[in-house]
Amino acid sequence: MMGVASWLVWQNGGGAVPLSLYAVQLALNLAWTPLFFKEHQLTYALADITGLLGVLTATVVEFNKVSPQAAYLLLPYLGWSTFAAGLTLDIWKRNPKERRVPKAWQRAADSLDDQLGSANGDEASATS
Repeated sequence: MMGVASWLVWQNGGGAVPLSLYAVQLALNLAWTPLFFKEHQLTYALADITGLLGVLTATVVEFNKVSPQAAYLLLPYLGWSTFAAGLTLDIWKRNPKERRVPKAWQRAADSLDDQLGSANGDEASATS
């Protein structure tokens, strides 16, 4: 159905934007499977599928401008991708030891924790 949808957009002169979005979501889709199943990189897989949902939604919107039928053909894929994203998030939450967070993300999270901790500490000392 995805191939038919992209063909309809191409046949109707959809142009660069919808077909580029389509190509990007295909790449994100292709990346998710090895990230999740082979490499067990749950954090990267979650980031990937979140990006996929955003780009796929934009693809559906752009396809609809060119061919409503093409947009409708992508809706089952959007539904399945949303379900897969929910499963990925749940598995990520249930497996904290499998979370491989980039160092920059961890530093940002630690900094935020420090800021929140000092803010909460300031409130506690101000109320006592």
